Amino acid sequence: MHDLVVDESSMARSGDIDIQLDNPMGFFETKRLVDTNKEIFERLGGSWELPPLLPTRWEQKPLLHWLHQFRSRFSSYALSTAWVDKDPRLCLTYPAYLHILLKRIPLVAAFRQPLQVAMSLYTRDGLSINHGLVLWIIYNFHLAAELSSDDLFLPYDILLQAPEVCSGSLIQKNVYQFLERCYHPRPADQDWQRLIDSSIKSELNRSNAVLMSESRLRVNTSLLNCCQQRYDRTLAATDWLNEFVNQFSNLPRPVLDEVVYEQIVLEAKSVEFKSVCDQLEIDLLALQEDYSLLNHKYLDIQASTSWRMMAPVRSLMDRFRFLR
Repeated sequence: MHDLVVDESSMARSGDIDIQLDNPMGFFETKRLVDTNKEIFERLGGSWELPPLLPTRWEQKPLLHWLHQFRSRFSSYALSTAWVDKDPRLCLTYPAYLHILLKRIPLVAAFRQPLQVAMSLYTRDGLSINHGLVLWIIYNFHLAAELSSDDLFLPYDILLQAPEVCSGSLIQKNVYQFLERCYHPRPADQDWQRLIDSSIKSELNRSNAVLMSESRLRVNTSLLNCCQQRYDRTLAATDWLNEFVNQFSNLPRPVLDEVVYEQIVLEAKSVEFKSVCDQLEIDLLALQEDYSLLNHKYLDIQASTSWRMMAPVRSLMDRFRFLR
């Protein structure tokens, strides 16, 4: 998408986070966007793996005033239409950027299979499969609330097939229509084909390689089925975007049950952690008392007459050791 909108190669982008093993072609995420989204999550008291369930009212004070500080950071974005940036956390933070950029930015949403997302988070970040599925639902729930008919919705698995189904495909048609709505010219067919061939590498989609381990992981089947049904229904529809919005108009019961369960587990671990901290505090107080007692004894020895009388002897012994 960058090469279709910006008049420069994606390889010439500056300010992106560094390429890593899990994304060898690059993340195409600028550090300023990633850092800002991190600050926004921290302001909400959460993180990308512990996001808020419900939308944030960014138009209310004091959050609205707090967002003003980021306007200078994104002034180049606010004054231009020829840029592309990416961060999955935009699913939740996107509404905040309306108050930062003072305009709505068109969205390109890539829709991935739920278990693939969960397995990717499991292998990369160590999150449980159930946690990954919950995040998949929550992120898509927030995204669905922000999508409009002018945005672009791309099923990830179908996008990976683009080199084979490129010419005249629904993917190509949707991308071209999106570019026209954003007042960007369509690429020539040969340029489109060249871009697809160079940008889409299905062999780098490694989440499929670890799906066999699903059987030995504790997966909430009700939660998994709930996610998979929403995914399948979206892709089976003729209008992907509209069906996606319908499928993710609410948070289903299995997700809420899993969130409550994880909260109970977290609270139990918190109680256990507090117990350990309390014991460490008791041990620390005991050590401090021992130190205070020994320090008093040491000071008493230094203040004694015998210690002062032996000072010359200790000095001679120190010099003797130095000469040796």
